[in-house]
Amino acid sequence: MKKYLGLLLISVSLTGAALAATSPKTETAEKLIEIMNMDKQMLGGFEAMLPTIKHMALQMKLNDSESQEMTNIYRDWFNQDIDRQKIKQQITGLYSDNFSQNEMKDIIRFYKTPTGQKFLKAMPELAKKAAQLGVEQAQSKQQQLLNRLSPFLKKHHLQ
Repeated sequence: MKKYLGLLLISVSLTGAALAATSPKTETAEKLIEIMNMDKQMLGGFEAMLPTIKHMALQMKLNDSESQEMTNIYRDWFNQDIDRQKIKQQITGLYSDNFSQNEMKDIIRFYKTPTGQKFLKAMPELAKKAAQLGVEQAQSKQQQLLNRLSPFLKKHHLQ
């Protein structure tokens, strides 16, 4: 009986170890996520949202104090509620699914170059500016959207 119990325990522990082991491709994807400094990239993505939050505050006619309070709520949400480790694991899976191991190695080699490092360093600010450009364009075309939505809203008695 002890023999079978011992074999069962060994079998379970080996199965657990096999499950815990990651494939070489996944390890390469993890290295890619690490060299990309994904935590900084995610923070940059959040910072890119700030102009949108500011615009919402303006639309809600919040004063400066209220606007800052709302921004702080978003910051707390991002810092305390968003599971960045889970996101990194999911992004690792995305890279593994969309790139071969050799392609990811090529990307890693690029990111290790001075140009790649410059690109990674610039990405959060570029994303922020690109998001702002999108917000500005959407704001400038808001009336056209309202003109297009108005018949729909009337048709469905939503106005």
